[in-house]
Amino acid sequence: MRKSKHNIISRIKGSEEYFIVNILTGNADILDQESADAFLDGKVKDPSPYIEKGYFMEEDDEKRLYREKYLDFLDEYENSDLQIFFIPNYTCNFSCSYCYQESYLSGGDSLENEVTDAFFKYIDENFSDRKKYITIFGGEPLLPGKEQENKILSLLEGAEKRGLGTAVVTNGYTLESYVDLFKGKNIREIQVTLDGTEDIHNRR
Repeated sequence: MRKSKHNIISRIKGSEEYFIVNILTGNADILDQESADAFLDGKVKDPSPYIEKGYFMEEDDEKRLYREKYLDFLDEYENSDLQIFFIPNYTCNFSCSYCYQESYLSGGDSLENEVTDAFFKYIDENFSDRKKYITIFGGEPLLPGKEQENKILSLLEGAEKRGLGTAVVTNGYTLESYVDLFKGKNIREIQVTLDGTEDIHNRR
């Protein structure tokens, strides 16, 4: 019997306590300082609670469980919906201090019909046998203006033609103006990105 290779143990910030997680079994616990020290030093007096939750395992048992979990993952992957992202533009109406896309091209964002057609052609040719849906991302995909609305409408119609649902990730600033455009379309979900409380969000 030995410690599982899949344990993560660390002190909780600002506390004398520790957390322990086993990412293979999915179990997690809080340990006091004494218990954490005993675990880390290999001096646990009663290992039975740790064995029960998989923090201690026989090597062969751990390998077998790992294989089972991996096969379960493959089955789930094959049966789950494939998420395909489409970015109509990197332009955004905000300038968030933490944005990782800040260095991306902000110009040349004109989305031509040929690009949209090529996107759907690629999906048709490469993912015809998979359950899937499209996520419209950015930049900010729901920018104001008729031109941008037409871009989004073209994507929605292309997805609808293929029986695909569509998700949208947006900062939400102009979401209300797109409500009528979304009506009757196969919208799977709309994710509005909010970062912290109102004051912090607005400051960022």
